[in-house]
Amino acid sequence: MMHLCLTVHWLDDRYHGLVDRAGPPEWPPSPFRLFQALVAGVGRCGGLDSDIGKSLEWLQTLGPPIIIAPRSHPGQVITRFVPNNDGDKVPDRQNRLTGKTSRPTIILDWPGVHYVWPIHEDCMHVRRLVEASRCLSCLGWGIDMAYGDGQLLDDGQIGKLNGVRW
Repeated sequence: MMHLCLTVHWLDDRYHGLVDRAGPPEWPPSPFRLFQALVAGVGRCGGLDSDIGKSLEWLQTLGPPIIIAPRSHPGQVITRFVPNNDGDKVPDRQNRLTGKTSRPTIILDWPGVHYVWPIHEDCMHVRRLVEASRCLSCLGWGIDMAYGDGQLLDDGQIGKLNGVRW
């Protein structure tokens, strides 16, 4: 059987995605988060109304993927102080700072995750999704810079991918 494998590679060994705004950390990133990143990347490239956009619709019809992710552990909680986005009513930026906490997930192995869907045949959608994966620029928070790639793999190649299987 053939498999569509979309792989996300982070530029750093930290991932900041959360299950919801208040936490807990999300590891590995959900397929929904990958889909959001693909839509954002393709939209930025202006391709949502093209054949690539139709291929993203096709991806939604597939079942949940197997996720192959590196080992990880929770990082230290960090508080960052950023300007509160309440407008510029008061020009004094220092008095408008808001503390925001984050707890990155530390990626222990090669910083990449594979999302693998079984498919019955190589079709135009697969090639377009590989192209869509190359529009990805981050996965997680905006500071989680990443790039994507995709390929069509057989069962033997899937078995050789390293990581924890979800």
